[in-house]
Amino acid sequence: MPTTLRGKAKAFELKAQQIRRFAGLAPTQRLDPFALSLQLKLTVIADAQQWRQHLTLDARIAEQLFLKDSGGWSGGVTPDREDGTRIVLLNPTHSPQRQAATLMEEICHVLLGHEPSTITPDQNKLRDYNQRIEEEAYGVGAAALLPYAALQDCREQGWSEKRIATHFGISVSLVRFRVSFLALDASPPD
Repeated sequence: MPTTLRGKAKAFELKAQQIRRFAGLAPTQRLDPFALSLQLKLTVIADAQQWRQHLTLDARIAEQLFLKDSGGWSGGVTPDREDGTRIVLLNPTHSPQRQAATLMEEICHVLLGHEPSTITPDQNKLRDYNQRIEEEAYGVGAAALLPYAALQDCREQGWSEKRIATHFGISVSLVRFRVSFLALDASPPD
C-alpha cells in the first residue's frame, strides 16, 4: 500500500483488502458483491419479484417505498434471524451498479460487526443513524469494489472513468468518489 494513504483512507483500504482476500480476489479483479453475499449466507432481495416472493408489504408501505420515496433509500440488512441468517433488502428501482455499491455497503456492515439501524414509526425519523458506521461501511465497501492499486493502475493506463466503472461493475459516480476520497488528480477525460 502506498505511503501516501493516511487516516480513514488507509484504514478503509486495509479493511477492504481483508474482504477481497476473503473473497479470493487479486487487487485488479472485479468483486461481485452478489457472489460474496452467497459466501456469507446472506439472502439478497433485489428486484420487485423477489420482494413479492419473500415479503408481504402493506399496499401503502409498498407505494411509499417504490413510488413516492424510491429515491430516498438504497438498502438495508436485517438483524440476525432465528436461524442465524440475514436478509439484505435492495431498492429494486436502482440500477445494477447502484445496487452493487449498496450491497457491498450492507455486506461491510455485517463484516465490520455494526449493529443494524432501528426502524422507528416516528414520522420525524424513520431510523436511527450513526454517521461514523455509515461512513465506514460505505468507504470500506467502495474500496473493496475499486481498490486504490487497481484505480491507480487503470488511470496510469489512461482508462476513462466510464471504462473503469464498466470494468468493475460500478457507477461512474463511485469512481469519482474514490478519486476524490483518495485525493487523486483529475481523471483522464471520457
